[in-house]
Amino acid sequence: MITQMLLIQLQAEFNLNTPNSPGSEIVRQFLHHTLGAPGAHRGFFGQSLEQPTTAFIVTGWKTLEDHDTYIRSPEHEKHASILRAVLDPQSSTTMLRILFEQPSDDSSPAFDTTSNVGVTEIVLYHFPSPLTNKEFIMKSVDNMRPVIGRSEALAVYDGWALDEKTDDKGEKCSIYVNAVGWADVDAHMRFQGSDDFKQNVHHIMDLQDIRQFEMHHVEMYCV
Repeated sequence: MITQMLLIQLQAEFNLNTPNSPGSEIVRQFLHHTLGAPGAHRGFFGQSLEQPTTAFIVTGWKTLEDHDTYIRSPEHEKHASILRAVLDPQSSTTMLRILFEQPSDDSSPAFDTTSNVGVTEIVLYHFPSPLTNKEFIMKSVDNMRPVIGRSEALAVYDGWALDEKTDDKGEKCSIYVNAVGWADVDAHMRFQGSDDFKQNVHHIMDLQDIRQFEMHHVEMYCV
C-alpha cells in the first residue's frame, strides 16, 4: 500500500473545515473521480488548524505502479483541473508518495475521523538528499515509538516519501512523514506536557541536518 499525500495551498475564501462548504464539495468531487482509478483506495482531506490556507488530500493506492499509471493518464489531468478551482494560483502543490513502515497494509486509521480519531497530527521532516545518516534517524524514530505508544495516540504511521523533493532554495531533500491520530488536539497537548515526552523528546531534537520541520493538526474528512 502506497499513500499519496497532496499538500495544497488554498485561496483564502475556501474553507474545508465545513463539510458541505463550496471548497469541500470541490475536493470531494476531485476525490470521487480519483478513487475511480484502478488501485485507488479511500480518500481523506482536511485543512491545517495552524495554517488555514494549507490543506492535505490523502489517498491510498494498492501499488506504486497503479499510481504511476494514473498520474500519466489523461484522466488525471481532467481530475486535477477540478481541484485547481480552490488552489492559490501563486503557490505550488507538493505530492508525497509514502511507504509507511507499519506492517498494516492500510494507513487510513491515522486519518479516519469517522472512528475515534478527531484530529491527525502530521509532521514532515526535511533532510538533505542524498541521506548520509538514515541509520541514526531511524534509531531515533525507533526510540520514540514506544513513548508514543504509551500515550493517548489512537493510530501511528510513519515512513519515507519515495520521491526526492526540491526545497525553496532549490536543494534536494528527503522527507520523513509522521501521522498520528488523536481524539482531539488536547490529547496531543497532554502528551507533549507529560514527563514521558519531556524525558524522551531529545531523540527527535538531536536529529542532525533537519533542513525544515512542519507540524499540522488536521481534522480529516473521509470520502
